[in-house]
Amino acid sequence: MVRLQIGLAGDQQLNRELLRFTGNLKDLRPAFHRIADELAEATRIHFATEGGPDGRWAPLSPKYRKWKEKRYPGQPILVLTGALRQDLTQRPFGVEKITASSMDVGTDIPYAAFHQHGTPKMPMRKPLELTERTRVQMVKTLQRFIVSGRV
Repeated sequence: MVRLQIGLAGDQQLNRELLRFTGNLKDLRPAFHRIADELAEATRIHFATEGGPDGRWAPLSPKYRKWKEKRYPGQPILVLTGALRQDLTQRPFGVEKITASSMDVGTDIPYAAFHQHGTPKMPMRKPLELTERTRVQMVKTLQRFIVSGRV
């Protein structure tokens, strides 16, 4: 059995089981690297559109927006220093471990979880939110590799 799971701080974005073929299961690294590239691209779009296309991130509070404009002019929502955006949109990811049978990518920046889930004082603005189209694309990438050995 092969399972493709993607999540951030306990927020599961994708969880699919692939059962049809097992011949190319000895080393899934080529497919995992392609999927990681797809994830980076999808997350770049997510940051560039501030949460779109399926939903926009909540706007900043007026007080915080004023503070941010003064100290970090021109920085978009969810970007202060750029560390979180870089960890989730550039390869290698902040956390990236790809083996023959598993893929673990993401970030170990502690405040990522606060954005992903929100807090009592901060609305949820998920830095990682895959569209259904991206989920399907990732599953197809893995399926194609399992069936044909090609990415």
